[in-house]
Amino acid sequence: MADKAIIKKKIFLEEPYFSVCRFIEETLQKHGFEAWLVGGSVRDLLIAGKLSDLDYTTNATPEQVQKIFPRTVPVGIKFGTILVLYRGQKVEITTYRADADYHDGRRPSTVHYAEKLGTDIQRRDFTINGLAYNVSRAELADYCGGLEDLQAKVLRTIGDPLQRFAEDGLRPIRGCRIAAKLGFTIEPATLTAMRQCIDITAKVAPERFFDEWRKTLRMKNRRSYWHNLLEAHILPAFLPHIAQAFIGEPRDQFLREVDHLHLRSMAEYAAAVFYLLQIDDAKKREATLRETKFPTADLKLCLSLVTSPLFTLPET
Repeated sequence: MADKAIIKKKIFLEEPYFSVCRFIEETLQKHGFEAWLVGGSVRDLLIAGKLSDLDYTTNATPEQVQKIFPRTVPVGIKFGTILVLYRGQKVEITTYRADADYHDGRRPSTVHYAEKLGTDIQRRDFTINGLAYNVSRAELADYCGGLEDLQAKVLRTIGDPLQRFAEDGLRPIRGCRIAAKLGFTIEPATLTAMRQCIDITAKVAPERFFDEWRKTLRMKNRRSYWHNLLEAHILPAFLPHIAQAFIGEPRDQFLREVDHLHLRSMAEYAAAVFYLLQIDDAKKREATLRETKFPTADLKLCLSLVTSPLFTLPET
């Protein structure tokens, strides 16, 4: 019986990605295994026609992947992930997984491998990240309504949002960034769950929050990112001094101007935030940078910039 979740869809891939994907898929298929490009890779391919990362999922175990491909690195073998090196490209291949128990709000305490793609998809975060594509067969797999949400420009969790966010406290932060990056609306039940799971999100390591913040440095829709963080009640958990300043005219000025800034570093980014929100207290500025684990060089440069009488906003 044909799988109704799988449809024929030809998507153009530029080189070298087309050849790399064909190699990965055909090599695994030759050894009797499935292979699907998955997650943000497929999402970005459908939206922009370009690949962001080469992430595959398969029913082959990590040990089998290591035997099949000549050049591999066991980057996340504990969680079923092997890095395959081919023609200068890095391809992450992860074995199908099923839902597992999460005790720290970040990583599963145990990993259970699954036999089917559909099972693996159901344990992922957002529907638009739950799409899978096989380049060789030109087949798109959608087990969670991701294509519909992609077309409607809606960010929605797969399954119960409370469960998804309880499993991984980083997901609400990632969701705020992804929605802003794509210009998507966060679905109401998903936004409500973000607020209800703030205690779990607050447990995320500051370095992980900083990494999500850093990813917005070159983003066009930074305004939406900050708005989403505030709406999801995430901002006070990691940036309390900035959250306190996010009121009145300073907030309005920040939201008006943040998308028009030509930011070259995180030091400039943070300095611009302090300047626009009128955070003049030196102790609060330094505490914000230290608590979010800013790299030392960026921290020092930011504090130097924001106290300089010559500092001006780096506008485009």
